[in-house]
Amino acid sequence: MHADFRYNEPYVTMLRNSYKAGHQLASHTWGHKDVTSLTESEIDTQIGRLNDAFVRILGVKPKFFRPPYGKIDEKTATYIQEKWGLTILLWSDDSSDSVGKNTQKDSYDYYTGIASKSYNVARMTLSHETVEGSVLALQQGTVTNLVNAGIDLQTAATCLDMSPYEVVTGVFGERDDSWTCDGDEWIPATFVTQTSTTTTATGTSTSGTSTNTGTSISTSTTTTAATCAQTHTAASGDTCVKLGGRFGVTPEAIKAANSFIDCDNIWAWTPLCIPPGGTSSTTTATQTCVQTYTAGDNETCVKIANHFGLSEAAIRDANPYVNCNDIWRYTPVCIPPGGTSTTTSSAATSTSSQTCAQKYTADTGDTCAKIGNRFGLSEDAIRQANTFVNCSDIWKYTSICIPPGGSTQCKSTVTSQPGDNCQKLADRYHTTEALIKSWNSFLNCADVWAYTPITLYASC
Repeated sequence: MHADFRYNEPYVTMLRNSYKAGHQLASHTWGHKDVTSLTESEIDTQIGRLNDAFVRILGVKPKFFRPPYGKIDEKTATYIQEKWGLTILLWSDDSSDSVGKNTQKDSYDYYTGIASKSYNVARMTLSHETVEGSVLALQQGTVTNLVNAGIDLQTAATCLDMSPYEVVTGVFGERDDSWTCDGDEWIPATFVTQTSTTTTATGTSTSGTSTNTGTSISTSTTTTAATCAQTHTAASGDTCVKLGGRFGVTPEAIKAANSFIDCDNIWAWTPLCIPPGGTSSTTTATQTCVQTYTAGDNETCVKIANHFGLSEAAIRDANPYVNCNDIWRYTPVCIPPGGTSTTTSSAATSTSSQTCAQKYTADTGDTCAKIGNRFGLSEDAIRQANTFVNCSDIWKYTSICIPPGGSTQCKSTVTSQPGDNCQKLADRYHTTEALIKSWNSFLNCADVWAYTPITLYASC
């Protein structure tokens, strides 16, 4: 999204339709500027002013950024990532529709060629919806050909398992005098959004209002009229009927607590108030949780119970708001006492009083041995400090206690350069290719895309 897609009504309608259809929208600067030629203040204006337009039009800010002309360098990328929290997107393949190959035949032949090849790694290809030939080729059947060739078409956010947006107001804005492109100066806008804090274990929550200026959030103590048993982030396909069934309340109650929504067409990522009176409101205030576990894909009460050495009924009783056969990803799950993490064995007793040098959040593929190697500890030391885990199959997002005795590790993020591979990165940052790969499991070591965020660990 850039200059042409600001506030003109036809483009506002187009943006909203694309957003509701599930297409990913990202930042492309306010004025299609080469960000490597700008000062930090000018970069702030280009990104901040466009963010404000996103919030006015869609109620969200993008979490991805594609630099105009594909021009980015390490200094600029680092500034944008650290100041604005944006993931930078480039491409591995170019249709060249912006540099001359712009007829319908050019575009159709290009994608037919991709469909005929066998790729075993993810690809990102560049085309422009502003080029008529590319649009005509799309209508001719480029997407159909790719799908028929077995190519899995995904948004960048889905591919990277990330949220595409930061929800600010969560609703489409009403046009007013602020919807203007006049002037060159960016004055950060102020948006009012509803926020809630929820204690899953007790089933209680408080709601308030917060003011978002695009760079900071301050929360007031004002209580909104609606009381929420919890806050739920909508997924694609949600309706008031589905949510009512899931949380044990009527569709009318969902609508009454969220008057701004269209019950038959709730947009993904919308924050929703779940009112009291359903299954979630029966959680007792005396419930004790040994820990809170964040659910992953395809979770059930049985799977979580087996992982923590508990019965299915124990997980269900501690989390009455969940559907035990279909626990949504990222749901906080209360793990009650009585499982493997709270046994009276000497190992468990040691864990309860365990002093942690630091906490580490597990990633895909982690094991006790891998984590031990990373922090200069033995596999057994990690196991004894985290008796609840299966050392051969540690679930992503599990909070891991790193006990004293090893080397305290600090995490940092760097940006890959054109032509990089894992060995080059290892040489540059004085580590090994195997560690680069273990810290960044998504990488294809032989084909590291330029300007990819790379995670590193080193002694603090």
